[in-house]
Amino acid sequence: MNACLTLRYRWAAIAMMLAGLTRSAAACSLVAPWEINDPLMIAFIGSPLADTVRAGDGSRRPVVAMGHSGNGAARVAYGQRVRVSRLGNRARKALPPGTREAVLVPWDYAADCRPVAWGRSARWLPDSLSGLFRARLRPRAEWAQGIPTFDITGAHFQPYRDAPRGADVSSREPRLSAHALLSFYDALPAWGREPDTFAGRDWINRIRADTALANRYPVTSLIDRAIEEFEIARARSVRVPVSGTFRLVERK
Repeated sequence: MNACLTLRYRWAAIAMMLAGLTRSAAACSLVAPWEINDPLMIAFIGSPLADTVRAGDGSRRPVVAMGHSGNGAARVAYGQRVRVSRLGNRARKALPPGTREAVLVPWDYAADCRPVAWGRSARWLPDSLSGLFRARLRPRAEWAQGIPTFDITGAHFQPYRDAPRGADVSSREPRLSAHALLSFYDALPAWGREPDTFAGRDWINRIRADTALANRYPVTSLIDRAIEEFEIARARSVRVPVSGTFRLVERK
């Protein structure tokens, strides 16, 4: 086959792959917060309390639509209080010194992932068992009663516990303990907009060589997602040295 034609086929394949990635990224598909490398997420270990407080919407702009836990009717947002027992390094930097409590505001979501009001009880954590929570922190002006406040979408995933149950049964692989996972997040590098594929590969190799982490959930999922990000970054970095319109001539 002509070299120019081969080159054009390769570039067309890359373009189709990137287009497919763009479409898939726009689809609504929630992922367990344990499997996301998001430096803006704060992780801590705590125990749910029975108290609930009025929290308001914060910066959320909920829509009235059918959700996954109710009919999505407009209502005042409440959050449940959680007693904080351990903070990771990132959490200590983001939260006020001496933080002992947090408020977790659950949110439902529509088919297009837009936020929908929570349709179940404001006390959405029914027991007091300790677990690891991970979510984004609201700006301080939007905290409920001055307590650090987090918005939780996909509340059925939370919290992460040593023994999985319900929707948190994400894998049959051995799991990190909640305390080990908290420490792991502190050491998790934040990839830039265009991940460094060489640094990423080095990180993956180091983690795979660590017998305390390798083959344990959710480390395995984070590695898989990191590989996907690096492959996307590598494809986007391809520069075709030729351009223009070509005419193929059959040689006899």
